[in-house]
Amino acid sequence: MPQLAFIGSGRMAGAMVQGLLRSGACAPADITVIGGNDSTAVDLSKATGVRVASTPAELLAGADAIVLACKPQQFADLDKSYATLAQGKLVLSILAGTRLATIGTFFASARNVARAMPNTPGAVGQGISARCSATPLAAADAKIVDAILSGLGPVL
Repeated sequence: MPQLAFIGSGRMAGAMVQGLLRSGACAPADITVIGGNDSTAVDLSKATGVRVASTPAELLAGADAIVLACKPQQFADLDKSYATLAQGKLVLSILAGTRLATIGTFFASARNVARAMPNTPGAVGQGISARCSATPLAAADAKIVDAILSGLGPVL
């Protein structure tokens, strides 16, 4: 599994991280998270052993794929450096109510942008997630997205 960077570290990001670790798709060293102004990133790190970044550059250095897991209202204020730092990376968004085109415009230099809307039962591995992407996913990227989401339950 490539290196994953989570922008956001709340409940759903935590469920995704725990699912990745539980399934064996990732080791804690494969995942880096960044949070907002609260302690969620540090709390997630203490619970799982994943790394915590303090800047966008630190978060995305070496990352192959980005999981956009902040709150939709936080996306509007997201540091613009994420857009540049995402060049050539895969982006998976789980933002509710945020169109794929909007995410794709922000992450214009990403290699592809995918979107899914996981649901609450995913926290216990019983959710169902459907994914879509701006352009068809390469086989390797589909494998990454499916691995991230499958820790929450079945993926369509």
